[in-house]
Amino acid sequence: FSWARGHRVRRNLVIGQDFLGPRFDAAVFHALTGAQDDLVIERNWVLGPSLVSFARLDTASSTPPEDAGRYTTIKHNVHVGLGLTTKGYNHTVEHNTGSRFLQVEAWKVITNHNYATVARFNAHSEVASRASTAAHGAIPGLAALNLCDDLRVCNPDNATAPASLARQLRPLTNGVTAELVAGAWPGVDTSGVGEGAAAFNEAGVVDGDELLGIFEPHEIATPVATDMDFRPRVDGRLALACGGECGGDGATYGYRDEPPSWAAFDDYVGAYAPDEALWVPGCYGCAPGGTWAGGVFPWAPGTSADDTEDAAAGPPSLLLGAAVVAVGAIHF
Repeated sequence: FSWARGHRVRRNLVIGQDFLGPRFDAAVFHALTGAQDDLVIERNWVLGPSLVSFARLDTASSTPPEDAGRYTTIKHNVHVGLGLTTKGYNHTVEHNTGSRFLQVEAWKVITNHNYATVARFNAHSEVASRASTAAHGAIPGLAALNLCDDLRVCNPDNATAPASLARQLRPLTNGVTAELVAGAWPGVDTSGVGEGAAAFNEAGVVDGDELLGIFEPHEIATPVATDMDFRPRVDGRLALACGGECGGDGATYGYRDEPPSWAAFDDYVGAYAPDEALWVPGCYGCAPGGTWAGGVFPWAPGTSADDTEDAAAGPPSLLLGAAVVAVGAIHF
């Protein structure tokens, strides 16, 4: 849970959280309404199978619009086998790679969730909105330059993006992992469990036991982090060809109430750039397909700017679902 404002959730490796699932809404990173102010969730790997969400920005059923959560930043995360759910206002969701993204428009008292939430450069196998009033069921907010199964759903604000970039977007017809260096995800994708019309639940917990029950225990596997490379293929759909509009850093910083504007744009979609060095959270010096170089613990900072910031913030963590089954155990 995130209980207090200004919480930073950074460089964690979480595998199989709530493997057998609770019977209520829950998430690995579950932010209560008041804790969403300046919450930052970045550069985490959260891997399934799991019957809860990767991150969930929550709102109580009685919360009025003026008290809704605001100003969370979710960026550069990998969440495969789990979904992401946002409620509230004025969040920033950029450069995430994952299975499913649900951006809520209406729920209980609030009918305009996320109307000014920024969602850009995300790559998800499926994107949806709850109670969308937009054409094609599009998600609310300032959503552009995303890749998903139906580009009309994840990019209602593409008119704000350079036409040269928007024209390059192609739907992820074979899912996001088909566009990654590591290829198809070898685990069980439980991100959409329980999403049927009769039992809608964005945490995906309704029929989880039934889904996992069709497998033998040895068939429900999550690869170790060293087997995974979530960078995009250089010849794939997540890499964009850019001209002058891609100079500099195209991310959104410090967004709160004033409409953001962008002078630069990025040349990739998802958590990694094609030519970026592979960072593996929760592990120092890990090599894809190799060994835990130096081990997960003790952690030691490197020399990069990110590692310097990590050193100041403290060591990352490795969370195994079997050992941390109580995360997100209370519904608000």
